[in-house]
Amino acid sequence: MIKVIDKDIIMARMLFFSVHIRRMMFTGLFFLMVGLLVSCQSSKGKKEFQQGLEEEKAENYELALSYFRIAAEQGYAQAQNFLGNYYREGLGGLTPDAKEAVKWYRKAAEQGYSPAQMNLARCYYNGIGVSQDIAATFAWNLKAAKQGDLLEAMRGVAILYENGEGTERDVKKAIKWYRKAAKQGDQISKERLEYLSAYDSYGTDDEVLAEVDSAVVEPAEKRREHLEVASGTSGQSTTTSPTNTSRDTRKNRAGQQSAEAIYQKGLEAYKAHNLEGVRKYFISASEKGHKEALTKLAEYYYEVEKEPTKAFEWWFKAAKQGSAEAQFSLGECYLDGDGVKENLQEALKWYRKAADQGHEYARISLALCYFLGWGVDQDYVKAADYVRALAKAGNADAQCVYGRCLYMMNAKTRNYAEAVKWIQKSVENESPSGTYFYGIVLYEGLDGFPQDRQKAVELIRKAARMDFEEAQKWLDEHNM
Repeated sequence: MIKVIDKDIIMARMLFFSVHIRRMMFTGLFFLMVGLLVSCQSSKGKKEFQQGLEEEKAENYELALSYFRIAAEQGYAQAQNFLGNYYREGLGGLTPDAKEAVKWYRKAAEQGYSPAQMNLARCYYNGIGVSQDIAATFAWNLKAAKQGDLLEAMRGVAILYENGEGTERDVKKAIKWYRKAAKQGDQISKERLEYLSAYDSYGTDDEVLAEVDSAVVEPAEKRREHLEVASGTSGQSTTTSPTNTSRDTRKNRAGQQSAEAIYQKGLEAYKAHNLEGVRKYFISASEKGHKEALTKLAEYYYEVEKEPTKAFEWWFKAAKQGSAEAQFSLGECYLDGDGVKENLQEALKWYRKAADQGHEYARISLALCYFLGWGVDQDYVKAADYVRALAKAGNADAQCVYGRCLYMMNAKTRNYAEAVKWIQKSVENESPSGTYFYGIVLYEGLDGFPQDRQKAVELIRKAARMDFEEAQKWLDEHNM
């Protein structure tokens, strides 16, 4: 789905990308700007830190940086964490410096400040400012989780245990940490507990069952009802306890297929272009709790059956269930008027819902809306804010958008070096849209981009080979 406004606005929005749960904790890249969590630290530097917060609130970032630095150098952990964020994001006039960010995160983390411990874990996971080290990721994530004040830390260590990343795989320990997070209201952990409990994915060890059964995810009656409905025994009277009901239900399901197994059959039907099988298996998997099954069904209607209205209906159902991918796709539909009447405000609403769950391309789409002034006041600064972290983390498409934002933000000073750097990075990292855009600006010889039509055509041809439709259209129009 491509949307071009005029010759000066040449950027296609991006098709959807899936985000796997095993990386959800560590690729969001919204390094914690969490503050004011209780932490055992010296009060020395607290006054300066508070002054820094006031200046930051007033958007006086350079002055805020000065206060944070003073407090950090006095050993105040929260300030050290904030200073790490400023170096990581290049705020307050700083040049982004991942190694310096890691230095300050480590100082705060070693004092036991849990947000800094999680930031350090992320750096190790993504190899930002340090060599990638998943074992170190696990170690720092575990330290943060043990403090009990960050849900994402508890969920994160559970995910690492479940997947065996940075430590030996241990589902019992994963359940323990999911349970801790679920008791504090973490919805994702509740879903993982329900999956591990309901579908017998990891065996029927009594200790594992005891862990799951003791997790207070829902009131006992409601949980029992859910299990009975899932096994087809709804409405039958029972005098057994919730725990026994859970175990009996699992035993009754011993020969039944899990939601994931049914979902995989749906994928097989998808490949075979078997609509009946696709509907049957994806709907069944969804009823058994698979979060992305309806999203895949919608995709099938859109990509294979070419029925955007049907696709929209299923995306809408999946989005209501919390699928970030479906929420993003709804935003695309509303923006393009594809399967539904065009509605920019609805598009923005669904993009924001997906972005709040960490969907990278929802953030890029929001950035483009602010860049182009679609449904919002045009604001290059806000647009840059949505993609800065993604660009610095290596997302090639975000790098192109970020570079374009910087270009417009610096139009008055005509200082385009930083903008050119990010656009070139997007090309180096194989962004089709970035490659095409760079080719166009070289062809036209815009400020900051010395005209080089031979190189420009090579880039546009490369973008066309990457299936970027606008590039092929340009080549056809210019008989190349």
